[in-house]
Amino acid sequence: MNADTMDDLNRLNTCFVFMDAAYLFRDEQVTDHCKRTILRFLFIQIDNILKLAGRAKNKLLNEHLITKADEERIKQLIGVLAKSYDHAYVTIRDKIAAHSQPLDLISLLNWWSDIDQTTIAILYEDAKKIQTALASVKGLQFQGIPDYSRLSIPNDSPISLALNPVPSFSSDRLGLSKPNTVSMIACHPSQEKAQTILSIIDFLGIDFALTATTNNPATNYQKWLFDIGWLLAMVDICALIDNLFHDNQYDQSLLSHWTPDMAGYETLSIFDKNRDAAIERKIRDIRNTLGAHLDRSRKVSDVFAQLNSIDLASVHRYACHLVNSFFDACRKDIRTRIFCIQNVPINGVISVQSNDYKPFEA
Repeated sequence: MNADTMDDLNRLNTCFVFMDAAYLFRDEQVTDHCKRTILRFLFIQIDNILKLAGRAKNKLLNEHLITKADEERIKQLIGVLAKSYDHAYVTIRDKIAAHSQPLDLISLLNWWSDIDQTTIAILYEDAKKIQTALASVKGLQFQGIPDYSRLSIPNDSPISLALNPVPSFSSDRLGLSKPNTVSMIACHPSQEKAQTILSIIDFLGIDFALTATTNNPATNYQKWLFDIGWLLAMVDICALIDNLFHDNQYDQSLLSHWTPDMAGYETLSIFDKNRDAAIERKIRDIRNTLGAHLDRSRKVSDVFAQLNSIDLASVHRYACHLVNSFFDACRKDIRTRIFCIQNVPINGVISVQSNDYKPFEA
């Protein structure tokens, strides 16, 4: 087997193990919102597998390591996964997982609800069939996770199922999907953008809670989850930066939506001019080569070495700096102060009528 083919198979191995770890996470004692937030990573891996598996199949055939019949079987299995993914769930990857892009409220809530036990099981089983077919090549083995055991999640962790949600107010775009929560509905594009930013901040809180739970991992399962937490954090930090400051083909940034007469505009504008380009470059490079995509021009080991070389504490500090700057800007203007009221308990209220959203295990 030539080195180029082996590199592609190593990339696939990484995708499969990431997918295994994310899939196992579905049974952890965490909230449904946390499960959906972390399982976004599975959709990124499905996308990677579809882009890599066909290429690997063709190389194996060209090197006579599989027969034409094997190639046809693998091709059919890729087609089954692609039919499920490309015809539906690619939206989750593009709009909620690898990016946080505009999506109308009803569609957003429907897609968010579709990150459920059934969807995850179907995509996972179809992807595993591709892995099994590729593994039939003589001498080829894919790494698994043989040491799975449930995480020990502190009761006071923000992702713990032991925390009974008290009635609270949420301003983010997924607020209507949360139990026991009063949420706002945006009436202006600038409000929709601020709600998207709040959802990204919400994601980051869960990403970092997972890394805290799996810090100093004792098992391979914990190690892969630790990496998943950090990679999702880097994906979400880039999404936060883009939604705050960068206009693109999908939408304007929050800074462009706001006007100079708004009191928070200057605060956000000053922060934009003084951003840390060096750390953002490191974060975005990891996001582009391992977090949201898997680089096909570099060895996986080289990309992981780059991830391991980053000072993760500085990444966390910078994420906090971004988040705090957003809230500082929102506090300056009466029109944006509502976005500082995020996950705040509502005093004097016993419960809020349950929102009509689909539980993860439904």
